[in-house]
Amino acid sequence: MAISFVIAVYFQFAHTALGFAPLAPTLQLVIGIAVTTVGWLAVTFATPPTDRATLQTFYDRIRPMGRGWDGAVTTLPAKLGESVTAAFLCWFLGCAVIYGRCSARIRVVREIAARDRVPGGRGRGGVGAVPHPAAVGFE
Repeated sequence: MAISFVIAVYFQFAHTALGFAPLAPTLQLVIGIAVTTVGWLAVTFATPPTDRATLQTFYDRIRPMGRGWDGAVTTLPAKLGESVTAAFLCWFLGCAVIYGRCSARIRVVREIAARDRVPGGRGRGGVGAVPHPAAVGFE
């Protein structure tokens, strides 16, 4: 994450200040992903692996589904009722609910802001409010 942050700060402030031509945001994104991936791989290979006891403790506490842990730890048989399909469905529904709540809140804030800017609106005249001409003495 630190690598991604440094790359973002570089493109935002230093790239053009150093005299380089501005890059399209999509190209900045691709370069940022590439540099971040190289950094992740370098750190992964430069640091020692996690010991198996720590991995086993994590597996026993979390009980991740799937066969991806077979080579690293001693896995347990799946409990009755565990389903990867059900887990993905719950994940999808959780994302949908969170997205829906965020969208609803954004819509409400936009409606309140729009009501404050509309002439004759019921708002309290917040930032950017436009008073109705009759309210300020113009006809």
